Amino acid sequence: MSGSRGWAAYCSDHGALFICSQNVRNGRLSFDDSSFVSPPIGTEGNRSRVKRDDRLTISTRNSVGNVAIIDCELNEAYISQHVGLIRLPVPKLGYHVCRFLSLSSPGNSQIWASQSGQSRPRLTLQNLQDFLIVLPPSQPEQRAIAAALSDVDTLLDGLTRLIAKKRDLKQAARQQLFTGQSRFPGFYGEWEVKSLATVCSINSGYTITSENIDQYSSYPCYGGNGLRGFTACSTPRGRHALIGRQGALRGTVLAIEEKFFASEHAIVVTASATADIQWLTHRWARMNLNQYSESSAQPGLSALKILNLGIAVPPSK
Repeated sequence: MSGSRGWAAYCSDHGALFICSQNVRNGRLSFDDSSFVSPPIGTEGNRSRVKRDDRLTISTRNSVGNVAIIDCELNEAYISQHVGLIRLPVPKLGYHVCRFLSLSSPGNSQIWASQSGQSRPRLTLQNLQDFLIVLPPSQPEQRAIAAALSDVDTLLDGLTRLIAKKRDLKQAARQQLFTGQSRFPGFYGEWEVKSLATVCSINSGYTITSENIDQYSSYPCYGGNGLRGFTACSTPRGRHALIGRQGALRGTVLAIEEKFFASEHAIVVTASATADIQWLTHRWARMNLNQYSESSAQPGLSALKILNLGIAVPPSK
């Protein structure tokens, strides 16, 4: 079953949880972005309410096909029209079914094959009812499979939180180090604001046709959106930085030391004798170079505009 339309009139800043498609993640419900409702009294409210033994949800619009188990106690919760609530005769089967339909699992292909609507893909309730499920012959085996995969999920969740924490620490360190607020032992002197033209030289890449790019030649070929493939020609080996000049990823910076070829949609940066290219690469990564794109039919970064930017530079290389 799914919720019905018209719930917007009952949205509230507090009250019962309203389970929307964004709450249905890969395997579990997430309420980082929570909505609440004061539900209507009567049949519609009762029909859309999550019951105690309900265990499985699937998004039918927006993030189509995400499957999540209900593994927490919900005192009062209702589903939106974009969420399918699957009620199983044996609630404990929910864990196995959720795993079977989840990403990279054998049953997931049914979800993508069943979607209709090109502009706004969706699943119908009939789609959900038609899904085929492969079941081991006993519930203990089903539970063992689900438990093993849940343990892996728990481990991955812990690693994800650790990575997020380390990323925050890196961001804080980057802010302090690139402004001179924190200094490594043995380094002194005032930082000086200089134009990039005094610490590096910039050249545009070269024209190359798609016929000269393949997947087996010796040298990587970079364009405005990163690696395009490989080619037989290259620039001399050296330490450089590449900046995407055009394309969706313009402004992205990459440090490179191997031989390579840069197309006309990339900018090649060479550090001066007083600057380190790795330092410049990290510095540019937090400058959001894309904000300096020139507005035109095909927006792009100007090498001259980049050279005129000013940055604070430590007194020694």
